[in-house]
Amino acid sequence: MMNCNKQYTIKVTEGNAFGLLLQLKSRTFQSSVPIDEDIDATHLEDIVIKVNNEAFTDFTVDESGVLMNIPADMAVGTYNVELTGSYYDVEIRAGYFQCFSIVPW
Repeated sequence: MMNCNKQYTIKVTEGNAFGLLLQLKSRTFQSSVPIDEDIDATHLEDIVIKVNNEAFTDFTVDESGVLMNIPADMAVGTYNVELTGSYYDVEIRAGYFQCFSIVPW
């Protein structure tokens, strides 16, 4: 399980293209116990992805999640990712603060 108090930023050396899979989960509670279940991303509609508040359109969707195809020419820097859409008519939003960094080394 991921520790939400710790920062997990993916670092990629500049000049490399890579895929970034955004996996989504839903959480319900049963007797105050959290139960996390994977979301089948093929049921998402109206998906909008923003990278540092700019629209990002190079992605594909399958049961595992939303796969972003990050190009090799991304500038050095740290990037936030936001995904919005609807899942069975429920609006969802996932924010990934400092999701990945392109580094010069």
